[in-house]
Amino acid sequence: MERLQSELGGRDYLVGDSFSVADLTAAALFTPLVLPPERQYPPTVPPVAAIRDFSAELERMPGAQWIREMFRRHRGLSAEI
Repeated sequence: MERLQSELGGRDYLVGDSFSVADLTAAALFTPLVLPPERQYPPTVPPVAAIRDFSAELERMPGAQWIREMFRRHRGLSAEI
């Protein structure tokens, strides 16, 4: 998360001025820990205590807000039938 925050450097996107595969990849990799509301497949089993604690630690970081914002802005409706 610290590396993500460093790479962002206060910008909205990792590369350039618009959403890219870099943003998609970074947000997707953190999805299991940050659990943005727009996540297509919520977990079916509660996480173990160690994962909950780690997720809570990440949630306090600015990068977690960035991940939620990327999902809010760029996660369209599911194509699942």
